[in-house]
Amino acid sequence: MSGFRAPNGLVLVGLGSQGRPYLVAGRRLGLSMTVIDHAANFATPETRRLLGEDVRAIPLQSDTLVSSDWYTAACEALGDRPPEGVVAFSEDHVIPAALIADEYHRPGTGLRAALTSRDKTLQRAAFARRGINQPRWHHVHDFDEGAQWMAALGRVVVKPIDRAGSEGVQLVTSLEELKAWYGTERPTTFLLEEFVDGPEFSVEVLFQAGKPVFANVTAKRTTGPPYFVEVGHLAPARLAEDDYAQLRSSAVAVLDALGMHSGIAHVELRQTDTGPVVMEAAVRTPGDYIMDMVGAAWGIDLFEQVVRIACGRPVELPSTPVGAAEVVFPDADEIAGLRITDPHGSWASGVVLSTVTTASEATGWTDNLSRGGALVHMAVDHESLVQNRRCLFPAQPNGNEA
Repeated sequence: MSGFRAPNGLVLVGLGSQGRPYLVAGRRLGLSMTVIDHAANFATPETRRLLGEDVRAIPLQSDTLVSSDWYTAACEALGDRPPEGVVAFSEDHVIPAALIADEYHRPGTGLRAALTSRDKTLQRAAFARRGINQPRWHHVHDFDEGAQWMAALGRVVVKPIDRAGSEGVQLVTSLEELKAWYGTERPTTFLLEEFVDGPEFSVEVLFQAGKPVFANVTAKRTTGPPYFVEVGHLAPARLAEDDYAQLRSSAVAVLDALGMHSGIAHVELRQTDTGPVVMEAAVRTPGDYIMDMVGAAWGIDLFEQVVRIACGRPVELPSTPVGAAEVVFPDADEIAGLRITDPHGSWASGVVLSTVTTASEATGWTDNLSRGGALVHMAVDHESLVQNRRCLFPAQPNGNEA
């Protein structure tokens, strides 16, 4: 047809290191790809190895990019041709990707979900409107206001409203601790939340055309107060069927409240005597190698399913997991005791991914950025997973069980 121009293929807004499997999945599906990311991320050997003639790399030079920078770069790369699909990698990429999907009528999270997910106070307001079980909370505009609200509860969790990776999140139990946190973080506004005790979980959900088509419940291990840094994930969580279904249903209700349309989302909850309590939600690729872990446990390439949804293609999803998988974040002592021969290869039974390099002592971790590496390993069941871990960490045979 005269004047016809083929559409762009898959547009990846952000890639980082944990998003590299999107390149493999896109290539498997026969898609040309455009990737917008920081120039430094394209320079790593692992990423360079995956780039080919079917991938157009758009490097951004600045380290301090805002939503408009990502959106502008993506629009310039697209020109006047629509993409077949667009996928956001991390928090900064959610709104630009949603704008592009909306503009070209492609499957995406939807602008309401994207905007709400990027502001923790908007999330809390949306959940309150829908009657979703959540902590008591208050959006604080200055220190005195925060101190007054905290006095009624005694201990609260403080959160910057627009960050990721648990950065700046802390349990404070006194006015002095709140003052110290405020002096360090210097937030313009921030969120105070009632402290909710109970085991932590996340639910990874795939939505397609406004309906959930897949959900996995992940159990979490953390360092505990005051920072609750995540030191391990287990998929699927080892729970009674009713508890598993309750967490899954709660996560879907949360995403319905956000107006989630299509894509992957990650909902964090605590299980309490009154049922699941939502902590927060994100409508983008979950971090911490959770994608790799969930894919191993369920026997699927979760990255490929996200790409399929973004491109409006049918998904291929199992109804039951094929085994159990775990992400472990070793501390310095554990890394020293690991039997590592190749830090980037499958070097032990069940290990499907290793990025372990260096790490500090676990007692020094204040957020997810403090950790120095990760292991993803799997087994046919939870009991075998425990045995695998004992082999991986021979110096700590009685560590946390799956």
